[in-house]
Amino acid sequence: MGSFTSLGLLEYDYFTYRLNDTIANPGDKIKINIYLKYNGSISEAPDVEASVSCTDAMVQVLSEQLSFGSISPGMSKSHNYSCYINIHEDYSDTLIILNLDISSEGYSFWKDTMHIRVYDPSVIFNHSGNASVRLYPNPTEEIINIEMDDPADAKLEIYNITGRSILRKNIRSTKESIDMSGYPKGIYLVKVNHGGMVNVGKVVVR
Repeated sequence: MGSFTSLGLLEYDYFTYRLNDTIANPGDKIKINIYLKYNGSISEAPDVEASVSCTDAMVQVLSEQLSFGSISPGMSKSHNYSCYINIHEDYSDTLIILNLDISSEGYSFWKDTMHIRVYDPSVIFNHSGNASVRLYPNPTEEIINIEMDDPADAKLEIYNITGRSILRKNIRSTKESIDMSGYPKGIYLVKVNHGGMVNVGKVVVR
């Protein structure tokens, strides 16, 4: 157990979404897997667990205790069950900060933090995190409007929550209106390819 006397040997590495909806918006219940990395070099870290908490009253962590089993040196590993997080519909910040209390064999040795970005549902962001396309109203009952300053060579694609493409079209004007009244109510992912970047957003049809 000598390798567990220093802080930082077990730390947060990254997280993945467990649903096709990979864009966190206010009002969402997200499902994620958290990965921890073991930086030790002597032996594996046995019986690793992590408790997850958030001090923001607008965020509710439903899966507070996660079990990772044993983690080998230099490896990253996720827990056995998904972590569920509720985001209040009035949440207005751009980042959720989660606190991780990491233990091995029942002894808590390390603390770390992780961040989940929460996006404004009226804006589509590219992979650099920059807002380049506007999407409104969101939620909608029928029409969604897509606005961009320069639509040259822009292509639009909309997917349902299972990942199936339901609509493809070229964008030819600074404002395009899409009629969603013929589609079932639910969550849809909106992807706009423009200027060599992929812009991804989400729209809720009620």
